[in-house]
Amino acid sequence: MPKRLVSQEAVIKIAEELLLDNRIPTVVAIRERLKVGSATTICKYLRQAKQQWFMRAFADKNNSNIDVVKKNELEEKRILKLELQKQLCHNETYAKELISAETTIIKLTETNQQLQATVQKLQNDLALVTKEKTILEDCYQKLTKEITSNRDAMILQQEQTIESLRQEIQTINQTNFNAVQQVSFAGHDALLQEKVKTLNLEEKLKELQKLIVQQQNKLAVLNKALQQQQPLEFAKHERIGHG
Repeated sequence: MPKRLVSQEAVIKIAEELLLDNRIPTVVAIRERLKVGSATTICKYLRQAKQQWFMRAFADKNNSNIDVVKKNELEEKRILKLELQKQLCHNETYAKELISAETTIIKLTETNQQLQATVQKLQNDLALVTKEKTILEDCYQKLTKEITSNRDAMILQQEQTIESLRQEIQTINQTNFNAVQQVSFAGHDALLQEKVKTLNLEEKLKELQKLIVQQQNKLAVLNKALQQQQPLEFAKHERIGHG
């Protein structure tokens, strides 16, 4: 959009309207009504307008009026000077704020670049992880199928082995049962014979125990007699020694 320019006629018109309203035509007041134009341009046109007013006042009025106009012009200059100083202060403040904003923008730009680099790295890492996940899922499916197949084959083989062992055990049990039946009869006779032998041995053992008891009794009697004879023999030896 092209920049709107302010004309000298517009500035003079607004200034005259302000004077009619009993207001001082300052740069700020004129700028508020015009909404366009820079302070420098408005100040220049206002100064020219004041010069024109001064020339008209000098031509149309007497010396006293000229003094009043000069006084008013000096007051206007003072007010304009104050307004200019305020404007300069505002401009300086705006400049500082602009510099601060530009510094902030630079920092934010650097941070944004760093974040974009980080995001790009994370996206690359995510792509790698996704690829590895797909590979692992394929491996898992293959391993699952292989394990299932091996398990089924192993279960079938174990069932066959168990069935074979069961049949073999049945055959062995039947064979053992038949052998036990055949041996039981002969074993029964042998058991009876052994039992008879055991009874005979028990009788002999009882007889031996009786003999042992008799011998122990005899031995006890002999020991007692021996104990009674030892003092007598000792006494005899004592008498023989003294004689």
